[in-house]
Amino acid sequence: MAANIIVRNLKQLNDAELEEFLSLNLNEFEVDLKSEDSDCELEIMNVKDNIVTMENIGSDISDFESGEIAKANLEASDLFNQSKCGQSCKGFKSLVIDLNYVPTHLVVRNCSSRMQQEKPLVSDFLFRQLFDTTSSTYTYLLADTTTKEAVLIDPVFEHAVRDAQLCKDLNLSLKYAMNTHMHADHITGSGVLKKITGCKSLISKASGAAADIHVDESDVVQFGRHILKIFATPGHTNGCLTYYSPEQGIAFTGDTLLIRGCGRTDFQEGNSATLYQNVHEKIFTLPPATKLYPAHDYKGLTVTTVDEEKRLNPRLTKSLEKFIEIMDNLNLPYPKMIDKAVPANRVCGVFEVSTE
Repeated sequence: MAANIIVRNLKQLNDAELEEFLSLNLNEFEVDLKSEDSDCELEIMNVKDNIVTMENIGSDISDFESGEIAKANLEASDLFNQSKCGQSCKGFKSLVIDLNYVPTHLVVRNCSSRMQQEKPLVSDFLFRQLFDTTSSTYTYLLADTTTKEAVLIDPVFEHAVRDAQLCKDLNLSLKYAMNTHMHADHITGSGVLKKITGCKSLISKASGAAADIHVDESDVVQFGRHILKIFATPGHTNGCLTYYSPEQGIAFTGDTLLIRGCGRTDFQEGNSATLYQNVHEKIFTLPPATKLYPAHDYKGLTVTTVDEEKRLNPRLTKSLEKFIEIMDNLNLPYPKMIDKAVPANRVCGVFEVSTE
């Protein structure tokens, strides 16, 4: 191959350079440097001496001094091993890789030190994030402020009255009480909300749960002029869905993808390989600045982004084989609510409905 190819933006390569780049004798070579405001360059050189060279432009990375060129007999993948480099490659202006020493799997991610630009919510879109302290469940209220149509994502039984009152306070008409999946750690509030507000319940066709409306990837959820696209993202359960608003740049990932984590896969049709595949193919392929809102968080965090999770998720940044090994060895306790929650959620929580 030609030496000294500089990749600032893959779109800037001419046809010959792109063909040369794609013809590398590697099993997998992923480059995510498509952001127009990226600070990072990837320089590929066919050099000798079996070295990997990094130029640090000022970030505080252990083992490498600011502003110096560091050379080491390391496999390229070690550059992204936080235990060896202290951090990710953030702050490095360029990365020079000897192709004679690169392993068969190398992922080079966007090294930009700038924050990904997140979309602001449009003026006629209402968003509220609500919380249940017992199950650490997030419920999301979304609404069109012009038509006043609203939806609730993952309502909790004990807070159904609260959620209905909030809709009333804001003069909203609740259209759907919808779930990302059939939960095992709390009873859904959908049944109570149907009784109080007259809304319809909604869940995945693959969930096995009763609802007024069953959806899959061929459907969209509409409230007012706003829509949510639907991605089937099973792996935690067969019926897991992710709801995505392209206009707002937000997605609701349920238990499939959590902040720096993911849902467990050791019960309720769980499958680690399926979860991994769906996260990588359907969620990680969304724009990097897409804000991700999970169904739970246990550390006080409220939101993450595609970019953050692709770089920082301690499970899903691993290879598929390593991910499966991690999930197989979590040794988590039996879910406290599963024997009560799953039967109730299978019938939309209605057998426990009280109008008082």
